Amino acid sequence: MIAAVEAVSAALDLVGLVSFDFLLDDGVPLLLEVNPRPSATLDVFDDPAGALFRAHVAACKGGVLELPRLKGGRAAAVLYADRGAVMPSPLTWPPWTADRPCPGTRIARHRPIATVLASGATAAEAEQICRLRLDELAEMLYGRTGDREINNAKIYRPRTERIGTSS
Repeated sequence: MIAAVEAVSAALDLVGLVSFDFLLDDGVPLLLEVNPRPSATLDVFDDPAGALFRAHVAACKGGVLELPRLKGGRAAAVLYADRGAVMPSPLTWPPWTADRPCPGTRIARHRPIATVLASGATAAEAEQICRLRLDELAEMLYGRTGDREINNAKIYRPRTERIGTSS
């Protein structure tokens, strides 16, 4: 995968942070797409001052991509409406959430509600905090009886969240 990334980056003269999506087929990586920009998980891996994004911008302006040495671990997960459809009324969202819906937006069962972010001393600690925050946010939304909507859809997924971690 590294060889493919290096070859494609050189052939396309890519600079800065670039996102490559692969699919594993019986252990063989297949390159699906190249996104010549930072991935949507940049906010997970960057620090509060935006050092990683600043390094990307500097590289795009002709400089060398110098990645900052970030300390600790970070995690992100998506809270899905797996308890049923929900229509969040106005509320004060925790600062560790992103991709929040507008008040009054109906979110169908099993659709994404919001992203939860966490950081810790290690990736494992960040993941644990992230899982606790998923539960807290779900309780905030589903504990508010006026926000619930009954939906008898028969859609099943193996997991209720997607978690990405780094350290």
